[in-house]
Amino acid sequence: MLIEYHVGRDAVLQRLPAGLKLLVMCAAGAGLFFVTALPWLAAAVLLAWGLACWAAGHLRFLWRPLWRMLPVIVLLGIFTGWAQGPMAGWAASLRILALFGLGLALMLSTRSGDLLVTLERALMPLQRLGLLDASRVALACALVLRFIPEIARAWQEIGEAQAARGGGNVLQRIEPLLARMLRQAEAIAQAVDARR
Repeated sequence: MLIEYHVGRDAVLQRLPAGLKLLVMCAAGAGLFFVTALPWLAAAVLLAWGLACWAAGHLRFLWRPLWRMLPVIVLLGIFTGWAQGPMAGWAASLRILALFGLGLALMLSTRSGDLLVTLERALMPLQRLGLLDASRVALACALVLRFIPEIARAWQEIGEAQAARGGGNVLQRIEPLLARMLRQAEAIAQAVDARR
């Protein structure tokens, strides 16, 4: 079962077709990787989070997912900065923050079922060519989009549990996070197999 993040508002973003929103998000996400100037990436972050705020209707819907995902974004930025230089680290952090905002805007403004149907419809030409099963790939893509906030929530819970036990550093969160995500992925895979 997909987690539903859709906010039932009667706003323009909610009324746009799921296919159009998904197409714009994919194009914007791909385009972000060609942008290297930090001011443009910062503008993309503001635009993406502006859309997410518009979709949510209120900032309170956005603080929790942002707060949960922020440590992951910071860690990825630090690692990239260490491996490729500080400018690359800042650029990576801003790209991920913009992509996260776009993903939230999509999830908050689109029902899970609509997203699943749109993905399946978009993949049908590849199914006709015998390259894939459109319904299974659509379900996998929808699960990935819906799984991102779950990863952020698990990261926060593991950190809180470690703090309650007297500490633990950020790197010590990775192992329990991976274990939890693999268990959930296995449960989802079993549910998908049972559907066939």
